[in-house]
Amino acid sequence: MKKISMPLVFGLAMLVFLGAIVVAEGSLKDPAVIPDAVFFGIPFAGLGIALLSAYRGFKLSKRRSEGYRRMRPYLGAVLLLTILPMLLLNDRYRGDYDPLAERVAPDGTSVHSISWSKQGTRYVERLNNRFDVEITEAQYREIMGKHQRALMGVLVVFAGLGFWMSVATLVLERRGLQDGS
Repeated sequence: MKKISMPLVFGLAMLVFLGAIVVAEGSLKDPAVIPDAVFFGIPFAGLGIALLSAYRGFKLSKRRSEGYRRMRPYLGAVLLLTILPMLLLNDRYRGDYDPLAERVAPDGTSVHSISWSKQGTRYVERLNNRFDVEITEAQYREIMGKHQRALMGVLVVFAGLGFWMSVATLVLERRGLQDGS
């Protein structure tokens, strides 16, 4: 089996990371529903790239303990560069969206849980796990777009994890080639 080159993995990681940023920023302009393949594909791709890169980083040396020792300084930087955007972007993508704010159920109690579903041709909002309220397709799409937008930071974080891990492994690989190991 032929080994995948780290520059190729880095290029893929960069595409996934930039794609996540484009999707997240695009959701600010138009809170449309993002297809599930994109919404779930970006985090899975980022996680897969991160795992592949970590595996390659640890395998750079003959002994496992030496690979970990060489990779350890980079892991802290990878985690910091991955978590920092999540903290900084949380409010940007979430905004003031709170689906429970000032909502009242048909029985007059305050709403403490909401779920949305499509049942055949009907769109339903379920309040407090008891009341089904029919909504229009336009309302459903708007709600789901806002709901997904609140989770855009997750896309950026997972794509960033893959990107930064591939950067760390690429740097380690290049340093290893320069050191002659």
